[in-house]
Amino acid sequence: MVDLAKPEDLLHGDVVVLACGTWNTGGSEGQLSPHMHVYLRDTAKDVDLKGRSFAVIGLGDERYFYTARAGQYLKQFVEQHGGSLVVEPLKIVNEPYGQEETVRAWAKTLLPHLQ
Repeated sequence: MVDLAKPEDLLHGDVVVLACGTWNTGGSEGQLSPHMHVYLRDTAKDVDLKGRSFAVIGLGDERYFYTARAGQYLKQFVEQHGGSLVVEPLKIVNEPYGQEETVRAWAKTLLPHLQ
């Protein structure tokens, strides 16, 4: 739960996976969830991720134009703070049911970075 996370939590592990649903935070469509927004904007705003590896998952709903845009914000945060993505972001729109092959393929590209 991101509302309990500290900035240094982003520095643990070989690869940190950041995932977030896309919300209408602040009344604007296509934003991070409120808790993730506060964490990245305030709590972890000064963290140095240089040399750190990340994977990103953006979740969304097809009813919205900017569906799963949270993944773009997570990617931007990682890169602006010196981190790097080891795989392309995973984008899941609507329920994950029926998207198992997409998730499996993404996980297969992530797996070598975890070994």
